[in-house]
Amino acid sequence: MTDHKLLNLIQNAQQQLAKSNYHQALKLSQDLLNLNQDIFDGWLIKAIACQSLSRFSEALESINQTLQMNPKFEMGYLIKVQVLRALKHNKQAIKTCEFGLKTFRANAQLWLEYSELLYAIADKHSADNAFKQHLIFSASSPNLQQALRAFFNKDFFNSEKEVRQHLKRFPSDASAIRLLGEVALNLGVYEDAQNLFEKSLQLAPNYHLARLNYAHTLNKREQNKLALAQIKLLETHQPNHPPVLIVKAAVLVKLGHYQQAIELYQHLLKRQTNQAELWASLGHTYKTTGETSKAIAAYIKATEINPQYGDAYWSLANMKTYEFTETQFKQMSLAYEELKDKKDENLTQICFALGKAYEIAKEFDQSFYFYSLGNNIKKQIEPYSTIDTEQLVARNKQFFANFKPKHKFSNSNTPVPIFIVGLPRSGSTLLEQILSSHSAIDGTKELPDIMAIARRLGNRKKKQDKDLYPHSLANLTAEQVKELGNSYLTASEHLRNGAPFFIDKMPNNFLHIGLIKTILPQAKIIDARRIPVASGFSCFKQLFAVGQSFSNDINDIKHYYQNYLALMSFWQQTFPDDIYTVNYENVVNNIESEVRQLLTFLNLDFEESCLSFYKNKRAVATASAEQVRQPINNKGLNAWQAYSKHLEPLIEISS
Repeated sequence: MTDHKLLNLIQNAQQQLAKSNYHQALKLSQDLLNLNQDIFDGWLIKAIACQSLSRFSEALESINQTLQMNPKFEMGYLIKVQVLRALKHNKQAIKTCEFGLKTFRANAQLWLEYSELLYAIADKHSADNAFKQHLIFSASSPNLQQALRAFFNKDFFNSEKEVRQHLKRFPSDASAIRLLGEVALNLGVYEDAQNLFEKSLQLAPNYHLARLNYAHTLNKREQNKLALAQIKLLETHQPNHPPVLIVKAAVLVKLGHYQQAIELYQHLLKRQTNQAELWASLGHTYKTTGETSKAIAAYIKATEINPQYGDAYWSLANMKTYEFTETQFKQMSLAYEELKDKKDENLTQICFALGKAYEIAKEFDQSFYFYSLGNNIKKQIEPYSTIDTEQLVARNKQFFANFKPKHKFSNSNTPVPIFIVGLPRSGSTLLEQILSSHSAIDGTKELPDIMAIARRLGNRKKKQDKDLYPHSLANLTAEQVKELGNSYLTASEHLRNGAPFFIDKMPNNFLHIGLIKTILPQAKIIDARRIPVASGFSCFKQLFAVGQSFSNDINDIKHYYQNYLALMSFWQQTFPDDIYTVNYENVVNNIESEVRQLLTFLNLDFEESCLSFYKNKRAVATASAEQVRQPINNKGLNAWQAYSKHLEPLIEISS
């Protein structure tokens, strides 16, 4: 056969492939190879046709022949990997990826295949790194590549700068908009992140990574049902995909579906048993449901898998009742030495855990040293603004001194929210546990909704913008005010069980009592107090996730506490019938008398169950979870005294 006829035969076979006529393409490729076994295109067309017809063994033989004839054929490695995956020869597929990537490092699709294979064998760390390379080499411009590299190095400022440069030229690039959303997500600007992910999905509805980011953001913003709907949509395209299932488990926890979340984490760990982060997440869920021994076992497993995993050590320390073994203490100390130059969240968690370990050992100076180290790192990550606090307190006093709501409306048919406010670590979880043991009161958790409403009313798009809150309340119509109140009540429905009262124990809500009484006039406020040096030091040695930036410095705690006292004094004068102050020390020393007075304030009858609050099986997600599952005791009342020489600024408040 002449070269011209061979070329026509090859072109015909290629056309059949392009038309998805795989049987015809296979027949033609076989005709070619019958004529000449050394025709490269014959083996390639046969490999693709067999792959498309799920004849994977023949496809593998054919693509091997192709690569033998041309080891520099880039697409051949991708086809071979896909065929090996279909045959469930994952180890061979991984080796093929690694071999191919030595030569074709910029092949984004090969990095993606490599990432998915590594996920399949539970090597999450390597899988994540491979996926990052996939994203970098998928980037459509040098700016976007630089933006991704900066993002993966946690240089969010330069990442945002580069991606915005890219978007000036390509304003409809869904992947760039998604990256900008991830920058916002990492900076805690959740509303902006949500808007950006929504825009990315409008441009590319099948962009699965953007949808996963979107679900994660919705969950962060407590829009948990919407987040679950996005996850279900993803599962139709990516069934049993670990990154999707991990976000799904987190959403289930937020929805209070703890047993489902536990089962999902267990399912994931059967496939990825060596993943420390998953063991820690399982431990967090067990802790919330009160399964202490299982939580401890999960955290210990995480430290065994990764001896430098700070979250697991801190989680053990945060059990409050757990004492580290000598081996764990040495392991933490070694991890600290190996990580001390990194100054990241992992090191912060280890410092706080060592602070707790030295506290248990009664080596209080060393304990304070490590608590201080951890707080110094945290302060760099999340600085506290004395000016922001002072200005918000001043605006509240100025506005609510003269503001009288123009609109009166009744919420008589809706549940009454009870807001427990104050400083964290001042007994609010104990009060919530006591009150939620009453038949007329549902416990929920620290709800972010009031603070979210305040941010929306502030209308700050950039840090330098003027904050319009609370003055913007004066411009709301009666319908808008009522809608804000109803939206708050609706947001917590999935956490309530139909009782006439429910609790929101977000401590920072003391800054928003004026807003609360405007949109929820029936609300009751409980001010949970503890002597300043005790609550202040307890905040200092507690590693909060986010939102309590004042707690990372003793002088900042003093500043925040003094502003809290000043604002609460103003609120008590403004709403004298709706605010009740409870002192933690009084509850510990005379629980029945305090509980009776508290229930009288709420116009509720006394119930004995409130005194046996520790028998309440409800889920508790805060740092005091273990403490409120035990009968009341005064062991922690004076824990601060051993550190008194370090706490002079807080002692000054107390005197």
